[in-house]
Amino acid sequence: MSRVLERDTNPVDLAAEEAVTGRTTARALATAIALLLVSILVVTRSRGALSTEDTGADLEFGTGSVALTDDDAGSSLFAVDDMVPGRPEQDCIVVSYEGTVLPVAVRLSAEAAGALAPVLDVRVERGTGGAFHDCSGYAPDATVFDGTLAGLAGAPDGVGVATMDETPDARTFRFTFELRDTPDDLPADASASARFIWTADATELPDEG
Repeated sequence: MSRVLERDTNPVDLAAEEAVTGRTTARALATAIALLLVSILVVTRSRGALSTEDTGADLEFGTGSVALTDDDAGSSLFAVDDMVPGRPEQDCIVVSYEGTVLPVAVRLSAEAAGALAPVLDVRVERGTGGAFHDCSGYAPDATVFDGTLAGLAGAPDGVGVATMDETPDARTFRFTFELRDTPDDLPADASASARFIWTADATELPDEG
């Protein structure tokens, strides 16, 4: 049976329609995170401030080792080509320490580029359990960063994420990336790339009083 279509005689608000269409288009952009890499850079800083008194005994000093690794086996932590607002991406990675210097402070910094860096939220949690590309069994104990990719990249010394006071020692970090509502003038081929860098540095021993 055929149906008679009724014509809507109400005036059309073109400005409102264009605004809605603009927001929809912005959210539906096939914006690409071209490459998000987690890499290792170990920085060993020598305090170089040892002073001794002559006690009549031979003194020997040897340098300690700082050995920081992760379990990514050279693979990208993220490579997402269809990211849209409201659909966060999440993954885990384990950072291990096996050096002889204790304790050491582990810091995370980033290098970032691309138009999406200021509108890409990044949350980094520290915890235990899980493995690279596998967050099953992961249990967080702290959030060590919560901001934008551009914000993390703009921190001159990065952020402190853990203190390793045993050897061997390890922490699992869960990264969550979420794209904010993108501006209407953002290009359809907008992207962001980032390299995350772990560093380890000897810290002062606590005062024993």
